[in-house]
Amino acid sequence: MIERYTRPEMGAIWTEENKYQKWLDVELAVCEAWAKAGEIPSPALKRIKDKAGFSIKRIEEIEKVVKHDVIAFLTSVAEKVGEDSRFIHLGLTSYDVVIIPLSFILTDFILAETADIIKNWKVNADRMKENIDLTQGLIFSQSILLALTKKGISREQAFRLIQRNSLKSWKERLDFKDLMQSDKEIREILTKEEVNSCFSLQPYLEKIDYIFDRVLRDES
Repeated sequence: MIERYTRPEMGAIWTEENKYQKWLDVELAVCEAWAKAGEIPSPALKRIKDKAGFSIKRIEEIEKVVKHDVIAFLTSVAEKVGEDSRFIHLGLTSYDVVIIPLSFILTDFILAETADIIKNWKVNADRMKENIDLTQGLIFSQSILLALTKKGISREQAFRLIQRNSLKSWKERLDFKDLMQSDKEIREILTKEEVNSCFSLQPYLEKIDYIFDRVLRDES
């Protein structure tokens, strides 16, 4: 990673120390599971947990010889654990050790960052409305399409009606709703009130409190 472009929190995720620690966390968690299943003796599990560790320098030395990062890591751990290391990595592949912890680390980081952004962002409502209006109403094309199909016409036919008007709206910078209201084929299917109802933001906002509550419920 390029240091000057890397936030400290993200940089910490990608350190060698953190990477190997997460690998070790996975290995120890699996050992505990095997112990519960009766495959690893309890005294051996305790010794493994007490002694388990790694040396980044040693891992690098071993990897130069074996050309495999996980083998190098496990060898370093085994040197610290001793004979009980034979119970480590049972039933696992290298992908289990590498991909799973990395995926969870990144997912946790992304969720935490997203929650922080949502909690602290400042919304310029007027600017948001301006941005929506710049679309000439095209963002509601799906609502119109669904309304048409609910009237019994095929999706293909509804798409054709929507597409010809949306392209005209985009190319000529015309109001999409006005085009819908003036399209004779569409007006034969939808009333003026039904067309107008498709150009409402309310359906997109009605679950907003529920969504925010789910995202931020545990963030306090």
